[in-house]
Amino acid sequence: MKDLHADKPPNDEVLARLLKLAGPRPEPTAAAREAVYKEVHDVWQARVRRGSVIRRLVPVAVAASAIGVALVFWPQSPQIPVFAGPVGHFDRGGLEFESDGLWHAAKPGETLTGDMHVRTGNQVRAGIILSNGISLRLDHGVQLRLKTPRLLALHQGRIYVDTVGHRGQSIEVVTAGGVVRDIGTQFEVQVDASHTVVRVRDGEVMLDTAFEDFHAGRGESLLMSADGQVERSAVASYDDSWDWMHDIAPYFDTDGRQVSELIAWVGRETGREIRYADDRTRNTAASTRIRGSLSGHTPEETLDLALATTRFKYHINDTVLAIEKHN
Repeated sequence: MKDLHADKPPNDEVLARLLKLAGPRPEPTAAAREAVYKEVHDVWQARVRRGSVIRRLVPVAVAASAIGVALVFWPQSPQIPVFAGPVGHFDRGGLEFESDGLWHAAKPGETLTGDMHVRTGNQVRAGIILSNGISLRLDHGVQLRLKTPRLLALHQGRIYVDTVGHRGQSIEVVTAGGVVRDIGTQFEVQVDASHTVVRVRDGEVMLDTAFEDFHAGRGESLLMSADGQVERSAVASYDDSWDWMHDIAPYFDTDGRQVSELIAWVGRETGREIRYADDRTRNTAASTRIRGSLSGHTPEETLDLALATTRFKYHINDTVLAIEKHN
């Protein structure tokens, strides 16, 4: 654990003591939280335009603390104008979006537009396909603003991002603790009243905060508390804690696809290395096509059903998805 406040200037130390003396504040309303995020965004953009220093944001920090919103400001995020085009579409699960101050249930396939506020309930999850092809998955109780196809503002809850096949600019997830930027990856960001958690399943991410930038690679987790301290720990790519997002993963249409494509998808979704028995098995999987569509199943269920009609069988352990041919 590293204390990021050791070199703070005296003014910041005074502010920290004042906030501590204020004691715990009640949980803010959604409207109050949104107002503070908007104020931060406006001041941040003005700072970028003028080249001003982060201390200009201190009054906003005091206002945020007064309503119980923990904010740590990030100095390096680019200025992004309001995006009016489509950000992506709702894929599956249960999702609501805000329009003209009212909440509406999204329909599968419905277009989601720039700067749209979306949420999930306490009993449902949602899958979104961004217009750049990125898979975005929302756990229970998420509050999220879709700024652009590559910029998300996570206010509450847990999301999972899979950038498979995406070759454009990095996606950024803005939180109260900092900005998470991907470097070709699968990662998760979770925000609650006291912590920001970033977990990397594959690839790399950068967490940019007001105090320091942090790098996390495959199998690493960063836990940032509201006071800016960061703890690093390990998390296996195949750990059960990733399983929540399987129910809302994009469907894999098996009809006409190569067996090797399905195996690659299952390996990625479950965080396991793919290991063929030999080159002949690998080549046969690449030349064998699946007949019939399978949908509405988890990755392992899909693999079970699809391989039952082929000459292949598989075994799964903690780290490996092993593929063999029937004798």
